[in-house]
Amino acid sequence: MGTQALALLATLNVEYSSGDQFTEATSKVFRRHPDHEIVTSFPGLADVTVLS
Repeated sequence: MGTQALALLATLNVEYSSGDQFTEATSKVFRRHPDHEIVTSFPGLADVTVLS
């Protein structure tokens, strides 16, 4: 079970890292959008807005 838990944690770490990379890439592209300043001027909106 310990080996399985470690394998699952390794998988989770890769997924977390992939999410961070996707967030950074998305933000980078959105910052070049012509309406970036307008959209991000609204309260609660940013380059990447997380819905909970």
